[in-house]
Amino acid sequence: MIIWFIAGLVILITVAILFLVVPGTVIKQEDDFGPWDLSQGPAIAGNHVDAFAKNLNATIRVFYYIDSLPRTNAALLDSSVPSFNTQTNTFDICEPATGNSCAHPGFVKLLNISNSFFIELLQAPDASRPGLPKTQFVIQTQSVRTVSNTKSVKTYLDKYALPEFPSQKWVMLTVSRSGNRINIYYNNRLVFSKNTRNVPNILPGSGNFSAPQIRGTAKFLMSKDSNSSQMDVSSDYAKMADTRGEPLEPMFQKINITLCPSGECFQGPQIRPANPLIQWSSDVM
Repeated sequence: MIIWFIAGLVILITVAILFLVVPGTVIKQEDDFGPWDLSQGPAIAGNHVDAFAKNLNATIRVFYYIDSLPRTNAALLDSSVPSFNTQTNTFDICEPATGNSCAHPGFVKLLNISNSFFIELLQAPDASRPGLPKTQFVIQTQSVRTVSNTKSVKTYLDKYALPEFPSQKWVMLTVSRSGNRINIYYNNRLVFSKNTRNVPNILPGSGNFSAPQIRGTAKFLMSKDSNSSQMDVSSDYAKMADTRGEPLEPMFQKINITLCPSGECFQGPQIRPANPLIQWSSDVM
């Protein structure tokens, strides 16, 4: 008995040391449940913005239901917008310091982190430009060059095309970053996985779930200071979404109790078959 007591005490002391002396080994996770009305351009709490911006390994996840995205007239995309490449019908990497060269006419922002990381949805019709992505994400990056012992820092906005973001259905959007590696998931499906061209420069500060032009709802925001694997995201989605993809309320997510393991705890009354040649008996009169 004494040996078991000593062993238990050693385990408790070890756990306490890990929590108090080595805090880096403990993953910090923040959760907010919402809901948030997207048409109000709701703000993302600063702790979530900081968790995603300040950590080299980080994850941010939120459920979206986009009811509608009011359409505008077709945006004029030609040489008047320097970042738009008319040869490829996509936006090129650009430098924000050069005036309005990084404008993206016709797009509105979703999951915006301090305007240094955001996902964009296309408002304007693009039938005349079939190559233009309807969804893309933008990330601010930096490169440092040393010329004659003088450091030169350049800031860029990198743009990457994503599969079209679904509307009129619940979607669990997860962004996981590890250094300059960005993984993006729709529900439990990996839709993007690439290294950025330069070093990510995601800024802490303010954030928004959406722009006011978007109609819909956001729920269940989560951020943590570690990157999520495909298995982590799949497990999260299986726990949080029902069979139709709609997020479950928190009190129902952890309930996994089988009150009748054998499946035979209750049997309804037996019904007498119509065929008189079948042998039949019942305890129910």
